[in-house]
Amino acid sequence: MTFFMLPQTEARQTMRQKGREKRATLNISATTKDALDSVKHPRQSYDGVIQELIAIRKKLLHAGLLPGEELLRSPGQKPE
Repeated sequence: MTFFMLPQTEARQTMRQKGREKRATLNISATTKDALDSVKHPRQSYDGVIQELIAIRKKLLHAGLLPGEELLRSPGQKPE
């Protein structure tokens, strides 16, 4: 049986690229970081907690429990 082996650097680069989205850097205050830490689960990433907060906010906006639903509509889209 013959195995094809990728050079280590190429294999590592391929593994890093699989299933990864482009990344961005955010600059937040220490107070905001502390607030995120207070609501995130143990071992949850900051990306995960931010996505969770966005999903919750969208649900509340769509339910009419928060002002600002117009921010979620595309320009020219009429309210439901």
